[in-house]
Amino acid sequence: MFRGDSMFQIVHDSIFNPKGLVKQVKRSWWFVFFYIALMILFMSIGSIILYSGYQNTVMTEESTGCHIASGTLVCDGDNYNPNNLFNMYGIQVYFLSSDDSVDDISEMAAISLVFQNGNVSFYQNSQLTMSQPFFSLPSNSQFSLEDFVSMFSMAFLILGIVSNILSNALVLIAIILISTLMFYRYRTQITYAKRFKLTTYALTPLVLWITLYGVVGFDPIIFFVVAFFAYRPILVLNRELYAQVLMRNMPQQATDDNSDEEDSEPVDFEDEDSEDDESIR
Repeated sequence: MFRGDSMFQIVHDSIFNPKGLVKQVKRSWWFVFFYIALMILFMSIGSIILYSGYQNTVMTEESTGCHIASGTLVCDGDNYNPNNLFNMYGIQVYFLSSDDSVDDISEMAAISLVFQNGNVSFYQNSQLTMSQPFFSLPSNSQFSLEDFVSMFSMAFLILGIVSNILSNALVLIAIILISTLMFYRYRTQITYAKRFKLTTYALTPLVLWITLYGVVGFDPIIFFVVAFFAYRPILVLNRELYAQVLMRNMPQQATDDNSDEEDSEPVDFEDEDSEDDESIR
């Protein structure tokens, strides 16, 4: 169903021959959804690499001066200090004893995590936004602080990657939906389903550029300049659809008026194998 050579052909055409994408309009919706999923995954590669390779601060009972006792956090070690700063995926982490408060922290970051007693609290600009119990353990539990930090960091890792994938999915779908407006003029000749598919394929270069930007990182100005050129397949495809509509409705006039589209060949937009698509009207 999902042949690799078919996807390679779409990637090739989207970059070097956008007009050829019209031949891919009859692909099934399963293929389109799978292709979109791959695009989202590619867009998320940068964050996956970032989260997976991030070096968190080592948080042990010795370095924090805290340990878990009777299901709660106790900070009475020699190394304990409310201003001890730790790092977890770019977020500052603090451990506080029951006798201290966030007011004892000299400089809190814009976003911070505070572990105190049996709770973990999220602070934004020194304001409490959420607090949840996390040390609800039996009194005889052998669960150490290192075990808890390892479990919490893994949950944070998964949450960060999943949230990034979901946000990229929303961004990509929004870009596709907005880009389909470029083909709104063909609404009476080509169904929205087909316009959606063609738009998805034509956005491949832009997705690849976003992927590279996420992995390597560039100056934002360079990103937007190159992104403008990566959007070019949409413009080329718009011209090709215009030629296809003319050739379908007025074959001879389309040949005379669009002599510059010398590589264009009539493409049948009627469905053959896909029962879920409507035919071109």
